[in-house]
Amino acid sequence: MSTDRELTQEVLKSLLTYDPETGNFFWSVKSGRKIRTGRLAGNRNCNGYLVVGVKGKKYMCHRLAWLYVYGKWPTHLIDHINRVRTDNRISNLREVLPVQNSQNRNPDPKNKSGLRGVCWGKKEKKWRSQIKHAGEKIHLGVFDDKFEAYAAYLEAARKYHTHNNLVNES
Repeated sequence: MSTDRELTQEVLKSLLTYDPETGNFFWSVKSGRKIRTGRLAGNRNCNGYLVVGVKGKKYMCHRLAWLYVYGKWPTHLIDHINRVRTDNRISNLREVLPVQNSQNRNPDPKNKSGLRGVCWGKKEKKWRSQIKHAGEKIHLGVFDDKFEAYAAYLEAARKYHTHNNLVNES
């Protein structure tokens, strides 16, 4: 990936158009066999984010969207509010600190409960609930039902997490 500062809003707008309703970028100029005016720009990278190659350098589309709309590169990370890495609508993007970004992520794919903050306790043979705050894991209790454990996580998330969209779920 390229360092962001190399591309300006002016150059970006001369090469691409951005649709804030869909989050898609389209080429404004023809520059090669595969790049034609009006063609959708970007490909998915190995982490599931959309990237666009501009003047030989690759840029993440969510960061390009920020530059395109606000005229400056984000100082911090850009979080996808709905946790969909390809949804680059400007209404779905927000600038956050790394700790805030980590609060709004999907459960680990290895998590057998499918619920954030809930795992099976082999020793207790019950569902454990925990949350991470300020670098520390906070044990929230053990429960017979995984949804009770998740309710404990949600309650703690309302207290500790400022950027976790799960806190609005019941």
